[in-house]
Amino acid sequence: MKILICIFFVFAGNTFLYSQKVLKNNISLSYNSYTFFDNSPFIKSKSIYGSSALPHFNYGLSYQRMLKDGKNKIGFSCNIYDNDYYKLPQYQQAGDLIKRYFMDFSIDFSHRLGIYKSIYFIPSFGLVTRLNHEYIHVNYYRWEWNILSHDYINVGAQVGLDFQYKLYKYICIDARLKAMKFLYIAEQYPENHHPMEKKTSTNNILYSIGISYSF
Repeated sequence: MKILICIFFVFAGNTFLYSQKVLKNNISLSYNSYTFFDNSPFIKSKSIYGSSALPHFNYGLSYQRMLKDGKNKIGFSCNIYDNDYYKLPQYQQAGDLIKRYFMDFSIDFSHRLGIYKSIYFIPSFGLVTRLNHEYIHVNYYRWEWNILSHDYINVGAQVGLDFQYKLYKYICIDARLKAMKFLYIAEQYPENHHPMEKKTSTNNILYSIGISYSF
C-alpha cells in the first residue's frame, strides 16, 4: 500500500513542475471490493467467521492517457487483493476457501461523457490478466488443518462504467463498477492432490472508490 501511495504522489507532485494546458494524463488510487459468485462473502458475518469486516488489503493503481482524438483514453491498471475466509470450527467444511490473494493487470479503452458541469460518466472495455494464490481447507488432522495451496492464472475481458466528480482542476473523486468474465483459466495443483470439486468462479464484479489526479 505504501508503494502505491508513493507512486501516486510522485506523479501528482510533477504536475506543479511541468504543467500542461491540456491535461492528458490521469493517475488514480482506489479501494476495491469484489463479488466472486463462489459463495465468498462480500462482508464477513461475525457469527460464522468470528469477525465482521471488509477485506483488509484491497487497493488499485491506474494510469490513463488521452489519445490524439482528444476524446478517448487508453488505461493501464493494477489491483491487489488479499483476504482470508477462516470460519469458526463448527462451520468449516472440506473444500472451503480460507484465503485468497491475487494481483491483476488490465488494459482498457474509455470515453468520457460530460453529464452536468463537473460530473462525468466513463464507459470502458478491455482485457484483464490475474495471478491467483488460494488456500483451500481439506480436512482436520490431529487437531490441525490440512490445507491445499492452489495457484492459477486467469485471462479474460471486462466492461466498466465510472462515475467521476471533479473537485478541482486536477483532482477528481471516482466511483467504478466493472464486470469481468474470465475465458481462460490455467490451473496448477500439487502433484499429490487432485483438483477440488468446487471450481473458481469465472465471473467477477469489481466495485471501487478512489481519488484521481490529472496532469
